[in-house]
Amino acid sequence: MTSSNNKSKTENVALGRIDLSERKSWLSIGFIWSGILICVPALMVGGMVGTSMTIGKAIFSMLLGYICILVFMIPLGISSADLGLPTVMNASRSFGIGGSRVIVSIIIAISMVGWFGFQANVCGNSFSQIMGDYLGISIPVWVSSIIWGAIMLLTAVLGIGMIRYLNMVAVPLLLFGLLYGLYYGLVQMDGATVLSAYEPQQEMSVSTGMNLTMSGFITGAVTAGDYTRYAKSRGDTVKACLVGVVPAGVAVLGIGAILAVIAGTGDLTIVLSNTNLPVLGLLILVFATWTTATSSAYAGGIAGVNVLKLKDDKRAMLTLILGIVGIGLAAGGIIDHFVEFLNFLTNMTPPVAGVLVAEYFVFCKGKAEHWKPTKGGNIVGIVAWLCGVAGSMLLGSFFVPSINAIIISFVIYLVLRHFVPIKAEDEVELADAN
Repeated sequence: MTSSNNKSKTENVALGRIDLSERKSWLSIGFIWSGILICVPALMVGGMVGTSMTIGKAIFSMLLGYICILVFMIPLGISSADLGLPTVMNASRSFGIGGSRVIVSIIIAISMVGWFGFQANVCGNSFSQIMGDYLGISIPVWVSSIIWGAIMLLTAVLGIGMIRYLNMVAVPLLLFGLLYGLYYGLVQMDGATVLSAYEPQQEMSVSTGMNLTMSGFITGAVTAGDYTRYAKSRGDTVKACLVGVVPAGVAVLGIGAILAVIAGTGDLTIVLSNTNLPVLGLLILVFATWTTATSSAYAGGIAGVNVLKLKDDKRAMLTLILGIVGIGLAAGGIIDHFVEFLNFLTNMTPPVAGVLVAEYFVFCKGKAEHWKPTKGGNIVGIVAWLCGVAGSMLLGSFFVPSINAIIISFVIYLVLRHFVPIKAEDEVELADAN
């Protein structure tokens, strides 16, 4: 199965292999990563880290967090680029077809629907606040969440083409907004003086800062294959990840940290509004949440297709349905449970990466011709994933839970897979796995 019908504006490929003729430029994929990372929740996380450390220490922990993410994100992206397959199909060998559907796809679908709902909620909350403060128009947050959630969902329903164009327009605007906000904070609000005198009351450890940094992007990194399946080569995958992730990721968290110290808020849109440029603040708000929310809904739709065993042409419809669920969560105030949600992602998602990387690069020797889906559930992959989840929870705040989970699942998979090899009779062709 190959990619979408070129005559249709809506992408109708979900689980099928992407032909080389349908691949995109590495820069356009990098723009997608940057668009995902430049968001209001990232500014909030940056604010949490920045107010609990010195700014230099905060930025150092953020940089380490993203470097750790790239260590597993790039191999995951390369494997999906080699195979031309999304993450949930990549997992159909190490977890088995059934394990991929019941474990990996459900985790991703729930996480992404939750992220979409959270973004819609953040957008609705800030939009209502700006409209009330500057135009005197009172709009309930749940109404704003529904309106903006519906607008952002449309892009995800249309698919990769529209997401790519959205980010190519939005990312430059977002970068301008970030730099302007930083300039205003440092120059107009005498931020340099505030920063030099700032002493956090309770200092956070570097490992905690790294974990918060990774938590905000962990599911996006694990689902890297949903986008890198469109990369033309391994080199393009590496460039897209490096250029798309590190500059934008560190910049948005760092600016969130600086603004949180200077202005007492990590919300860039509020800072921009206070500069008597509420329209610019509103545009930044919309694009910052739009680029991230639409990517969440898109990945959730792909995972949902696998869970329900639907055909590729049902991706758009399922994305729409799951997006409506996310909008319902937004209207219900999912923002109030953000910390609990990040904890869920931290424990459940990272071990998937350890299993996938171990199978493809160790046992398949990094070669697509050695890779085939396997029937049912691969007990080795499932047990390794469970060990990673348990290890992350039991070790608690020791080092970085996300990294602990990946290492544990990687090592356990290597050991168990050595003693329980995949049999030839358990392998199936890709067409039989869809």
